[in-house]
Amino acid sequence: MNITMNNKICILFVIALSLGHIAWINTPSSKVKEGNKLFEEKKYDEAQKKYLEAQLEKPESESLFYNIANAEYKKNKYKDAAELYAKAAQTGDTLLAQKALYNTGNALFRQGKLKEALEIYKKAIDLDETDKDAKYNHEFVKKKIEEMKKQAQKREQQQKQKKQQQKDKQQQQQQNQQQQQQKQDGQQQNQNKDQQKQQDKQKEQQKKEEEKKKEQKKEEQDKKEQAKKDEEKQQQDKKDKEQDKDKKEDQEKQDKKQKEQQEQEQKKKEEQKKKEEQKKKEEEERRRQQQKEQEKKEQEEEKRKQEEKEKQDKMKPEGEDQKEPQEGEGEPLPMEPKKELSLEEAKNLLQWLGKEDRELTPQYKRMKKYREPPVGKDW
Repeated sequence: MNITMNNKICILFVIALSLGHIAWINTPSSKVKEGNKLFEEKKYDEAQKKYLEAQLEKPESESLFYNIANAEYKKNKYKDAAELYAKAAQTGDTLLAQKALYNTGNALFRQGKLKEALEIYKKAIDLDETDKDAKYNHEFVKKKIEEMKKQAQKREQQQKQKKQQQKDKQQQQQQNQQQQQQKQDGQQQNQNKDQQKQQDKQKEQQKKEEEKKKEQKKEEQDKKEQAKKDEEKQQQDKKDKEQDKDKKEDQEKQDKKQKEQQEQEQKKKEEQKKKEEQKKKEEEERRRQQQKEQEKKEQEEEKRKQEEKEKQDKMKPEGEDQKEPQEGEGEPLPMEPKKELSLEEAKNLLQWLGKEDRELTPQYKRMKKYREPPVGKDW
């Protein structure tokens, strides 16, 4: 496998970062070439996708691991880049392995793993002793570690000095406090003697004053208690008056509210009654109208049948023997003209008849047929 790699990734703090040319795979796959072009255009996500597509054809290709690691490094994903460089370094190609180790050192340095980076740079130098960049980075990291050690030692020494200074200061303070305490103890003893004499005099004076104060305090306490009782009585009287006033106002409000509710209920009842009466009137009027229409339809139907009969009689040939219709056969006997009942008469008739007879009457059947369902109360 022929690989052309003219430049490497270098530590940004040591040598300028350069990736003008990356690993080219001598393979017919066009994905790698497309990826390299996108990488040069700094489109690292798209370049990485192309390398991954090419890796499907050659999953064990170390050079593809190297290219993908370069893309991860450029995206500041140094941990992932270091893992991929480690896979690329396992190749039998010394040149590719040396560059992968070098870039692994860079990725570790970026993660702050200076000791690991130093070891990896040493391995890269062992593979190619002419690599000036690897040597430079190795020395740079080595000096960086030494500087960090010196700084750590210096900080540790400063902390020790600071602790010793604090300890010395505390000891000096303790000594000063002890001396001051001794001096104060001597002064205190002299003062105690003088104070004892003064205390004896003061005790006698205090005793007299306390007795006098007790008498005054008792008088003041009696006055306060009496004043407190008077004040409590006034407050209670005032509170009782206010409560009586509030009760009276509440009762008036309650009576007023109850009166308003009764008026509203009365008004609602009157409105409901009017609505029910209006509803009854409308239903009565609707039934009358339906009954009239039904009677009109029956009259029209009877008239039509009579006209058809007359027409059929005219169409019969002359001289034909006509038999008189006998009872139970032929044409029905002419019906007597019906006498229409008023709604009031029909109601009286239905009340007079029994249940079974009432259901057989034509008026009841017509009323039952055209009776409408009850109207809801939400109108």
